[in-house]
Amino acid sequence: MGLVLLIVILTALASSTGMVLFEAVFLIILATPVFSFILGSALLGAVSLSLYLAVLAALALALAYIAQNGGFKFRVPNLERREIFPIVLFCLTLLFFHRLSLLWPDFIAIGERLRDYALLSSVINHPLEAREPWMVGSSLNYYLYWYRFGHFLSVLFKLPVWEVYHLLAAFALAFYMSSVYRLLSRYLNFSPGVALLLSLLVALGSNTAGVIFFLNQGSHWWGPSRVIAGAINEFPAWSFLLGDLHPHYLNLGLVPFFACLGLFMFEKQKGIADAALLIFGMCAAATLWLYNSNAWEVPIWGALLAVNLALLILLAIHTRYRALQAGRRGEETTPLHSGPLSWRSTLPRKPEVYALILGLELAAIASLYLSSRNILPPDSPWKLVSPPAVPRTELYEILLHWGIPLTLIAVCQLILQPTRETAVIVLALIVGSLLPGVAPAPLSALLFLALWRVPGVVRNLTVRSSSSRLATVLLESLGITALALIIVPEICYLDDPYGGENERMNTIFKIYSATWFMLHIYAFNLVREAWIKLPASITALLPLKTMLAAFAVFMLGFTYHTIDLRKSSKLTVKPFAQGLSNMEERFPGAAKTIQTLAQAKPGVVLEAQGPPYDVTSHVATLSGHESYLGWANHVGLLTRRHDEVRRRESMTDTIYRETDCAKNMENLRSERIDYLVVGPLEKARYPEINQLQFACLKLFSAFGGYQIYQVPP
Repeated sequence: MGLVLLIVILTALASSTGMVLFEAVFLIILATPVFSFILGSALLGAVSLSLYLAVLAALALALAYIAQNGGFKFRVPNLERREIFPIVLFCLTLLFFHRLSLLWPDFIAIGERLRDYALLSSVINHPLEAREPWMVGSSLNYYLYWYRFGHFLSVLFKLPVWEVYHLLAAFALAFYMSSVYRLLSRYLNFSPGVALLLSLLVALGSNTAGVIFFLNQGSHWWGPSRVIAGAINEFPAWSFLLGDLHPHYLNLGLVPFFACLGLFMFEKQKGIADAALLIFGMCAAATLWLYNSNAWEVPIWGALLAVNLALLILLAIHTRYRALQAGRRGEETTPLHSGPLSWRSTLPRKPEVYALILGLELAAIASLYLSSRNILPPDSPWKLVSPPAVPRTELYEILLHWGIPLTLIAVCQLILQPTRETAVIVLALIVGSLLPGVAPAPLSALLFLALWRVPGVVRNLTVRSSSSRLATVLLESLGITALALIIVPEICYLDDPYGGENERMNTIFKIYSATWFMLHIYAFNLVREAWIKLPASITALLPLKTMLAAFAVFMLGFTYHTIDLRKSSKLTVKPFAQGLSNMEERFPGAAKTIQTLAQAKPGVVLEAQGPPYDVTSHVATLSGHESYLGWANHVGLLTRRHDEVRRRESMTDTIYRETDCAKNMENLRSERIDYLVVGPLEKARYPEINQLQFACLKLFSAFGGYQIYQVPP
């Protein structure tokens, strides 16, 4: 696979120049579309293969120069295997997940696969624009970074849209898993074996409902994602198995990757100037990057940064206080500024290194800002939850989704209490929080316990190494942030345009997806701490790795069982990856019609409107053309051009019901429609339809139950 070869080449370059491998390789790959966008927009009006290659080379050289002259080299030879393994892990999981995704390649009426295919196709055809593919002439109000990354893959490796689709699905989960592994093994001090197992659980593990589904060997694999009433509660493995390319899924790996990048920079910073560049990049460039890729994660990233900053300030204050107290007693202490948390200027970098880093950050910010201008701010206000109109989540619902990490956190909090008296108080608090039977009570209790840990953690950190301080601060921040964010939909929510029982749907949906890795890592860390405190007689009988392995069987069972349920039963239309087999089985002639139309010159296709989450607009979408109107509800909500949507619905009815071909010709030309589809859906919606209505048009193709008419110029 070309992407694996590219990663191998970049890894060799990074290794030879002293760059830290994982962060450097993926920063180069992921940043290439960012810089190519601004260069293509400003200089060429297009993004070509040569531009992508030039940007790739320029970024690689820039990072190599920074590593050589800025002190960002990786200088510990005995950890080189640990440096290489995350890259190897990504490549192996990419190949594995790509192979899995080809087991269910069909673009059928499941989830929003057709919608995501249309978005990817539109961006691949027009990478510098934001065209709404399902209402020609409208701007696309959506997050485009990952679809532009898809254009990068398409151009670099000469891949058709459907191949890019499957590759992106595999890339997202492989990048997520390897980023979590990197965070655990390199920065949070987990052993490589435990880090590998935990990253596997985070990426492919299920919620409690998924474990129950596996034990019962059920067939309704959608069930575990719908345990919260009026909402969607996906988890990464479920999202991958569904096969959609929504931004919330594609973006899973970006926050843990940014956390890795930030921690590495903190380790290497040498003074105030370094810290200023780091903070500027994390707060500005990273935030804009998230805004372009999935704006729901901007407040999540901001909350994580804020909690980290608060804990660091608290640590600095306490360390300063200890130093003053020790000074009065004539004792020596290790000051906070004696390591990577240093805020004192030491050996300054070369001025050109600072200029290069700042220049890259400013160019990225400019590109990300310009590319985000198509995203309209939400017009739905935040609302307070007001039972019974919008009921809070029930206790059993929250346990069906978050029960595994929440139970681990609660049990470990009890074990970690310093005295029996405090353990009894904590037990009473946890049990008491369960009595109301609604989610906010136990969530608030666990958040209180997470905050209650902070003073003791801070006291212990003042005598630890500086790298351990960074890891511990992040671990505590992940737990506090995750618990606080999960409570948010129980207090307030962004009013969902769908309304009704789905008022909190997107708030729960997006927050739960983004905080999945945060809460699980926090829970796993508490297990690690609690295991050390347990009596040797217990830990000898059941070693931690053995317990985790047994635990993995249940968490991974959902994925294993669902893969078998998800596999396509028949793959008959080649190339199989194009995903037309099921469509051909359902509508004979569909595959040949779509493949023939895909070879025609670009144009606007008219099809009968139908229900959303179905095969509406399948001919236009899968042939790579723009649609006159797709799913009306989706298009209306995104473009906010409801009057135009209704007008096009009416015009579609007029054209398919009009018996005078001359009038049809006039309407089609006035709407700038190039191709008209008369297929099974059109015939079902308009039973009176006949060929005489379109006799004055050119019959472009006729296969099975489909006729495609071309409008003469």
